[in-house]
Parts: sequence; C-alpha cells; structure tokens
Amino acid sequence: MDLVGDLARDIDVDADELRLKTESSRSLALRVEETNNSVLRREGITEVDAMDIAAIAYGDVGNYSLWTVMKLLAAAGMDVAVDVFIAAGKDGAIYVVEEGEGQ
Repeated sequence: MDLVGDLARDIDVDADELRLKTESSRSLALRVEETNNSVLRREGITEVDAMDIAAIAYGDVGNYSLWTVMKLLAAAGMDVAVDVFIAAGKDGAIYVVEEGEGQ
C-alpha cells in the first residue's frame, strides 16, 4: 500500500516530491524535538512563522515548497545537499541519498 502515492494522486501533486517533503518533515520533527524547538525559535532565523513550522514538522507539507522545507532543515542545524551532475546514461535521474551515504 502506498499511502503517500494515493494521497498525491488525490490532491494532484507529484508523488515523489510529496514523499521527499514528507520524509524531510519527519527529520525536521525529530530535530525540533531534540532541540526543544529552540533552534527554530531564534528571532529571524527563517521567514517562516511558528504555525507553518509546526505544520511542516508534523507532516502537513502539501502547501509548502520543497525549498521552504529545506530551509527549515538547514535552520534546524541539518545539512541539505543537492548535487547535479552529468548522467551516465541518456536520461538523468533523481536520487534521494539517505543519511550517511555519500559523506
């Protein structure tokens, strides 16, 4: 069963992007919990308000861009890496690298 894929089809969004944002929101939620939310509370650290940060951290990512989610991860003290390079084959691909891979 693919709940995220089903949801993506229901709300007409890209399933892979929704999966990535959902997984990122889980990482953000864990980080916010570890830091008692203090990292994201500092004045001016992001232009995202507290209600939106809470929504994203609890998985309500549909209305937010991937860029916003990545900025929150960085503000929470997490590295976010995007690497673009020439594909080995004819067509390119998008990969999500799990924590610890490629480091």
